[in-house]
Amino acid sequence: MRTVLPSDPALPGLHQLSETDLARITGTPLTEILRLRHHPGLRAALHVAWGTGKGRQEGVIWFLRPAKLSHLVETRPHLRFDKATATAFETFPMDHRLPELAAFFRNSAALAPRLIGGSAASRPQLVRYRPGLSATFRWLSDAGLSHFVKVERKADTQNHADLQNDIKCQTEGSLLALPAVTGCLAERGVIAYAAAQGESLEEVLARGDEAETIRAVTLMQEALQVLWSCAAPTLRAMTLDDYLRPARRAADLIAEADAQAGSAARAIIAAAAVTPPHLRQVPIHADLKPDHVFLEPSRVTLIDTESMKCGDPDFDLALLEARLDLGPRTGAFPARAVQAARAAMRPAAGPNFEWFHRLARIHAAKFLAQHRGSCAATDLREVLSA
Repeated sequence: MRTVLPSDPALPGLHQLSETDLARITGTPLTEILRLRHHPGLRAALHVAWGTGKGRQEGVIWFLRPAKLSHLVETRPHLRFDKATATAFETFPMDHRLPELAAFFRNSAALAPRLIGGSAASRPQLVRYRPGLSATFRWLSDAGLSHFVKVERKADTQNHADLQNDIKCQTEGSLLALPAVTGCLAERGVIAYAAAQGESLEEVLARGDEAETIRAVTLMQEALQVLWSCAAPTLRAMTLDDYLRPARRAADLIAEADAQAGSAARAIIAAAAVTPPHLRQVPIHADLKPDHVFLEPSRVTLIDTESMKCGDPDFDLALLEARLDLGPRTGAFPARAVQAARAAMRPAAGPNFEWFHRLARIHAAKFLAQHRGSCAATDLREVLSA
């Protein structure tokens, strides 16, 4: 299996899951493991998919404590219980931790006018699903306009819509753009945006042209400077623990994949904890990825801005660079593009970049552990020692 399935005494079926079990639970031998989200001692969600093209489907195998599992099976008749592994299985869009998802999908035609300004040309098309947390859809209106709709668990979508509109007003006429909010259903945890224009930084990097990459990254950095100069008093300020706590969780998962890499990750965190930087507080994206940046000749649009917080701008740059470094390992883009991007980014790095970059490498290693399994032990160690 590609994804690491850790040992958890409270969830014994997790580590023991076999290919035969997987085929029985999902009903198909051609099941692909996409990602594992594990909360030790509490629950684990194994995100799976099968089929191709229009026939592709996704689902979740839930590993839960016995009392919780029994309650769910009794109260959620759509769940498929597997006695041998003590698991519950549900297929998208059913999600007991995100009931808003099935409700949105079921009523999408009626909700379209409030979200995309009119009737829809087709049903929403799934772009990304995070079991129990959120789902993002691409949705085309009858007017031919493309929108992205996000359904998120326990999200204050109205507050985010207000924040997004406030920053759009502050940055009007600048290089930076945020997608227009086209609709918000706060009572359902749903928000819709106009699709970003241009091409993503990920697409630019994939072409491998060094000069083009440098131009794109330079443009992106200028746009980020605009974001970092905004006023956003309603954004939550990130504390030292907000940076260290996710890294500790990531280190635990890395350790399940490879003990040596886990020890290296924990050593990085221990050193970071005793030498904390003076944290700056400005609006940052806080989850910057190459596919979150869209470029036009004189405009840069940042998407997936629900992650925005008040934090240190070096966190944005460090997290992005660590994710860029994964590109050659995953085949997303060539090493020469990463080297060009790094050369363009480093001059903009602030005093805390190296501190954040050490933590960011842990998150990059976690990605490999979640998506590539124990065969990536060497990669994990190399990422952490870079």
